[in-house]
Amino acid sequence: MNQQNKNSGINALISIIVPVYNVERYLDKCITSVLAQTYKNLEIILVDDGSSDKSSEICDLFAEKDLRILVIHQHNKGLSAARNVGIEHAKGEYLAFVDGDDYISPLMIEHLYSRIVPDQADIAICGYRKVDEEGRELSVATIPDAVVSGVQAIKMHYQNTSGIMLMPVNKIYAKKLLESIRFPIGKVHEDEAIFYRILDLCERVSILAEPLYSYVQHEDSIMGRGYSVERLDGVEAFYERFLFYRDHGDKYQDLLQTEGEMFIWLFYDVIRQFRPHTREEKERVREIYSMARNMYSQQEISWSFRERIKLRFPELYLCARRIKDIVLKNTICLL
Repeated sequence: MNQQNKNSGINALISIIVPVYNVERYLDKCITSVLAQTYKNLEIILVDDGSSDKSSEICDLFAEKDLRILVIHQHNKGLSAARNVGIEHAKGEYLAFVDGDDYISPLMIEHLYSRIVPDQADIAICGYRKVDEEGRELSVATIPDAVVSGVQAIKMHYQNTSGIMLMPVNKIYAKKLLESIRFPIGKVHEDEAIFYRILDLCERVSILAEPLYSYVQHEDSIMGRGYSVERLDGVEAFYERFLFYRDHGDKYQDLLQTEGEMFIWLFYDVIRQFRPHTREEKERVREIYSMARNMYSQQEISWSFRERIKLRFPELYLCARRIKDIVLKNTICLL
């Protein structure tokens, strides 16, 4: 992949894709931060994903002021579909993603591009700040500057749980990486579903420690809304990632045990909390149970007896746990 970077000019066009859906409160700050980039050769693609608030109007107003902005309006199809539409319309040699409720440092694109070219990298990654809705800093996630292979970058994800490798938004990508990869439509946890596939294509990944992306943490985020059926998408993403590692020879054999343990942790946590009500939700749970049974049969993982019960007979294990909790509670009351 890196031959493209050797031949890149000093002012390659970079397409910044911003999916927009009902974020009128944050959108002005987001777009303004993109327009304020010190790197100027930008194409800014605002994908309005059927917003019902004033987000659509805000996008159009910005487009009237800056010719670098392209606005695409579409019926609501979800975050993944909006990003995919942006990819399909992008003309840049490199791509970047910024979510419509987040914002970036004026230096982000310049600093990432200044690394991706001399390092002959396919992706450049920076750290990020997690902030609340008022912009107050909650935490900072960084890892040391480095240039690593795509395989090494995947393995670094397991050493650093802050999500720097996982997030799609704190990076610039050589466009060729996304020629055959798209975000999964109708799914959440889309980062879990594709980040490893993209990194696996990379010969070199350049890492910049600076936290140049600001991720706005919302109270109503998917992870903060409790255990809806959407959380099952995360279980499926872990399952597919395990199969990908298993089927790629020796490259990722050292990750199989860890990935299997991560799958069972999330699988049990979700099914313990989530109660399906509709026929569609019950069918989705059955699909996840089928994945668990397949994980049970994987000889590459050393399952404990308890883990085997969780995977093979999850309802039985849940029932036994509930009975145990009731007995313990009654015993404590008697004491």
